[in-house]
Amino acid sequence: MKTTTKELQLALLNIENPVAKRTHAAFILRTLGTAECATILMEALKNRNDSSLMRHEIGYILGQMQHPHVCPILVQILENESEDILVRHECAEVTRNLQFALMPRTFTVDL
Repeated sequence: MKTTTKELQLALLNIENPVAKRTHAAFILRTLGTAECATILMEALKNRNDSSLMRHEIGYILGQMQHPHVCPILVQILENESEDILVRHECAEVTRNLQFALMPRTFTVDL
């Protein structure tokens, strides 16, 4: 049975669901890789009622997706000093990696 994006969204955003179910939904959204999936993950990342560990994991997953439109949310969280340090740290890592990934090849150096 195929799971819909809406079902994945509901599974991820319901913080009463077991962490394993929510994490599984997040990784399926990552694998689908659409802008809609990235938006769902950003919605989960912004939920300050969720655990820091889960939000950190969602930030990591967003980094794997490398969608440039997630940068404003990452920066917003990074700049908010009242945010959990674990979540801010992951947002900083992802923002840095996305900026490097989006940099034109002519500006990168082969090591």
